[in-house]
Formats: sequence, C-alpha cells, structure tokens
Amino acid sequence: MKFTSILTSLFGACAVLLPVLAAPVDLERRNTGVPSHIHYHSTFYRAVTGGELAHIHNYQPGHHPATYNPVPGDFAHGGALYVFADKHDAELWGDSFSSVALDKKKQTWYLVEFSYTPGHGLSTHSFHAGTEDWKNFVNGNYAGHSPHIDIVEGPVSVGHGPRLQAAVVNDKNIYQAAFASPAALSTLVVTHVSARSSKDKHRWCPSCNIM
Repeated sequence: MKFTSILTSLFGACAVLLPVLAAPVDLERRNTGVPSHIHYHSTFYRAVTGGELAHIHNYQPGHHPATYNPVPGDFAHGGALYVFADKHDAELWGDSFSSVALDKKKQTWYLVEFSYTPGHGLSTHSFHAGTEDWKNFVNGNYAGHSPHIDIVEGPVSVGHGPRLQAAVVNDKNIYQAAFASPAALSTLVVTHVSARSSKDKHRWCPSCNIM
C-alpha cells in the first residue's frame, strides 16, 4: 500500500473515532427512574430469605403482615417492610440470596405476594429517581435523622455516604417501597405465599442495599 493511502486511511479512522471519544458519557441515561405504585391499588412482592425464614409465619394469607425488622434501611431508620413491584425482581433476589447460603435450610426461600390498597391519613412520599433529595433522605435514614414517613417508594440504593447512588441492573433502576408503621402494614394483605428454591449461584445485584 502506498504511503499516501496509509495516511488517508489513518485520517479517515481518526475522523470517525474523535467524535466518539470526545462525546460525553450520558450518565443520566443509566438513572432511568422508577414509576409510582403507592397511589392506587397495586400488587407487591417480597422475597423472604436468610434470617427472616424463621418468621415466615408473619405472612398469613388473608391477613396483614404482622411486623417488620426494626433496623435502618433506605427509607426508614426505624425499620420497614420492603417490597418489590416487579415479581421478577423479587424472584431474582430470592434465588440469588438463597443459592449461596451454606445452611441447606436457608436454600429454600418464600415468595410473598401482597394486595395493596391506599390508606387514609398516612404520610407518603415518592422518589422517582436517584436525585439529591433521594440521596439526602437515604443517607439520613442510615444516620438516624431523616423524618419518619409511613410509606415511601423509590429506587434501591447501592453504596453509602458520598458514594451512594441508585442501583442500576440491566440499564434500569430497581423499584422498592417501604411500609414503615403498623398503619402502613394495614394497607397490605397477604394473598399468596409459595416456597421456592434455586441452584443458580449467580448473585443478582450483590451490592444493593435490599432489606
């Protein structure tokens, strides 16, 4: 090949690559946001795994869930019952968490389905994306000083403090809702409980702060 042809080819390649290299990465496209589900009748799901397996009796079909774990989480510093709106997300979490359990008894998990009816007189808040307000609220809950809200929905988090961000799996944020008071629990009715097991060793969102 002639030297002039080589130069022509190189310049052509650079002309194609430079705009690509110079283009900024659109990080906002990864923060897709989540829809709202708490302002109308909805169906929610929870994967009961690990230490909570000993309390599966808290979920009796036809009844409200009895209680929740009183430890800080994304949306409540005094504890809450956290649920998914997407059944597939709950299944992925249950499968990935139980499949790596060393105790064979904990390799079985339960998928709990809830019917949700909006309540009256309850405080609620919806975070539709991983905004600065969302970050401040989530970090404040782990620090123990965010305001108490009965029902909160928004993206699942990953990381803590200045590194906190909305988790992204398969190019989308993960929806969660937290029911953080006895009155909030009364808006949920258990409709179905099924035992599940998985041999899949793949961890789904291993760094997510999922309660």
